[in-house]
Amino acid sequence: MVRIILATENKAKYKSVEGLVKFVAKTDGVEVEIKQVASDIPFPIESGRSAPENCQIKAIHYQKFLTGAFISFDDAVDISGLLNSLPGHEFHKFGGKTDKTPAEIFAYLYTVITNGAKYPITIIRYFGCVNKGRQTFFRNSFR
Repeated sequence: MVRIILATENKAKYKSVEGLVKFVAKTDGVEVEIKQVASDIPFPIESGRSAPENCQIKAIHYQKFLTGAFISFDDAVDISGLLNSLPGHEFHKFGGKTDKTPAEIFAYLYTVITNGAKYPITIIRYFGCVNKGRQTFFRNSFR
């Protein structure tokens, strides 16, 4: 049996990655035990300038506390498809030459995404897999 800790405090991300790990393990015929990182382990400061950097920061941080295999991960949202497909009035509302604050623009984007976006967006999840001090990083994209 392979024991894996998912290094996140975010329950939704945990469930999402847990499902992915279980699917891959089942496909490969591997039995896994998956747990969420313990709440007494401090969460790292994500000071990277990108999702891949934050993923690496998390991997390095959690190596200080975890001895077994674990997976760190961070998400980015590619909205280029969204911006390219927005009608002009919606692009203006979103932030094209507008007096909207960054918080208002983000709130609008969040609404578009969470309401079953009719516009194409891509979630890019960056993974850091660490076992016995060896790190492997990769990414996965989904809509």
